[in-house]
Amino acid sequence: MIRLNCWEFKKCGIGEKSYTNTNEEVCTAPAEDKFDSMNHGRNGGRVCWLIKQMAAARKDKGFGMMHCCRCDFFNLVAKQEGSNFFVYM
Repeated sequence: MIRLNCWEFKKCGIGEKSYTNTNEEVCTAPAEDKFDSMNHGRNGGRVCWLIKQMAAARKDKGFGMMHCCRCDFFNLVAKQEGSNFFVYM
């Protein structure tokens, strides 16, 4: 089974480095090596919701899992990982 990382699924055109999207938000998923291999991904590529939660907490901005539950990528990872799906830290 092919397991894509978020940047491959979303086709945002990045590799293994941080990037800034068109909304000027910095995404660090590609560079977050402490998450490497979680949900069979490269760096933070298959736990991007954890990275967004951490960033929101640092900025005191609300970011809930309800947002992620509506994400096609989140749901794909959940389906592919089944009972081994890593959601929270």
